[in-house]
Amino acid sequence: MKYENKVLILKETSDGFSTGSPVGGILRLETENGVSTVFLSLINVKALKNGTYFLFLSDGKDFFYTKDLGKRPTSARERI
Repeated sequence: MKYENKVLILKETSDGFSTGSPVGGILRLETENGVSTVFLSLINVKALKNGTYFLFLSDGKDFFYTKDLGKRPTSARERI
């Protein structure tokens, strides 16, 4: 059995996305026996009037996962 866990701490680097307090979050990518699951938790994300937020994961060359997070994302969990 092979298990790998990667954690990213997310921090707002550009104004305009928050509800007043800085946007923050955690993205966790777990892989067990070749099956990956992504967990995303966000706080203080401003709801959009038009359009949607997207999550893109990349290996540095190609995007290997994209997900539409909707107009006001807070959390997501999905196998990839």
